[in-house]
Amino acid sequence: MAKDTPLDEFQAQTLRTLQAWAEPDHEITQPEAFLTQALLADDTQDETDRDQGGEDIARSAGRRQWLSSHGLLGIVAALVSQGDSLANRPGTSIPNLVPWQKIRRESLLRSLKMEAAALTVANAFKGWGGDWAIMKGFGLARRVYDSPYMRPSADIDILVSPKGLESALESLVAVGAKPGSSTMHPHEHSLAFRGVHLDIHNAPLRVGRLRF
Repeated sequence: MAKDTPLDEFQAQTLRTLQAWAEPDHEITQPEAFLTQALLADDTQDETDRDQGGEDIARSAGRRQWLSSHGLLGIVAALVSQGDSLANRPGTSIPNLVPWQKIRRESLLRSLKMEAAALTVANAFKGWGGDWAIMKGFGLARRVYDSPYMRPSADIDILVSPKGLESALESLVAVGAKPGSSTMHPHEHSLAFRGVHLDIHNAPLRVGRLRF
């Protein structure tokens, strides 16, 4: 989203809610109703329901896309799903909780898949013996977030030294990694391992973008 693009009411309210939830003493007593409406266009709906929903479906799909594009979908799903235990409380109604549980479960499974790939990479590099480090989102999620799946990662970014690049790539190919097709820069090499993308970098930065 461009810096000069104003937030609509849903977006602003979402950010205010996340800020409130971040307060140490805040307790989520019931998921915010406006957030549950973001999943009105859930995958479980049939085509008839979608046709009848019309404008509401399109608006809800746009909200869900906004949450996803800003890395908020997994966070919101995790926070809203803290209401699981509320379901059995007398007089407590939690509308549309199941879709949020589904998102949380899918995010968790994706995170576990990447964890397994990262473990294989670590073992391969241990045998290789060169210097390497995980950087960017995958590593950040495991240092900052309460649960790694709350910060989804599209790939695993790995930094190696230029002189060790070829041998590092060879060690990954030896455990089953395949050359990818998304390499865009001369210091980035893309591999795929069991459905997980690995980006191997031999420089910590490029023009206009610092990486650490």
